[in-house]
Amino acid sequence: MEAIEALKRLGIDAMHEQTHIARHHLQAIIDCDFSAFSTVQLFGFLAILEREYAIDTTSIKEAYRNAHGKNDPDKPHIAEAENRRPNRKRYVAMALAVMVVVLIGTFSLFFDHQATPPSLQPESIQTSPLSVAAPDKATVPMAPSPVSDRVNPVAEHNVSAVLEGNETNQSAVEVITEPVSVPDENITVEPATLTIVPRQRLWMGLIDLQSHATMQKVRSEPLILDASRSWLMVFGHGEVDIKVGETTHAYNGTSRRYFILENTRLRELDQTEYGTFNNGVVFK
Repeated sequence: MEAIEALKRLGIDAMHEQTHIARHHLQAIIDCDFSAFSTVQLFGFLAILEREYAIDTTSIKEAYRNAHGKNDPDKPHIAEAENRRPNRKRYVAMALAVMVVVLIGTFSLFFDHQATPPSLQPESIQTSPLSVAAPDKATVPMAPSPVSDRVNPVAEHNVSAVLEGNETNQSAVEVITEPVSVPDENITVEPATLTIVPRQRLWMGLIDLQSHATMQKVRSEPLILDASRSWLMVFGHGEVDIKVGETTHAYNGTSRRYFILENTRLRELDQTEYGTFNNGVVFK
């Protein structure tokens, strides 16, 4: 096959240095030994070789299909997704219905609580009227004395002060009985997501820095990951948008791009920095 001859002329070592595909995988492709590959993995390697060297690998794909009786790796996924669509719509409708019921119950409890604030009854203030002892007829003369004329204005002033104090206490209690607003405690925070949106078919290598799990994917559809974890990422080209939460980072270019996500913060790396985070190894 012409594609095989072209790969032989390029040489396994040169292709490994350029594409970082393992040497034993390159040798298996040249030997048409497809036993070590899954369909997605083989087609991903061929896509990288096509992009890097402009080689038509159709003949190798046909040889694989003839040997294994498998079609393009994307088609089964498309059919499977179409079969799942009705169920997904039903689940979405059920989730929306549950959310509506929860929201109605929350608002109902909130407004009922505001409509009936706790009652604060003002304390009753007991005031005793100022009593003046009746004069003893046997000892007090009937004629008014100058001393009694001076005492009466003081008594009237004390009574007025007591009444004014009652009015002041009453107004203070009325201020306290104003309804108190109750904050809504039913607040939910959506978890942050990492969304990779290729603008064209893209090879990507991903490493979960917490579990050290690795994965390789070739896809043109968005890929959604958990942004609360730390990710080390390499992409075959730069035509990609990376969305962290509500923030979108747009990139362009045909060269390989390296990134790291830590504490929901995205940062671009060069190849040396990438190797440092990956124990000195470039993604294979």
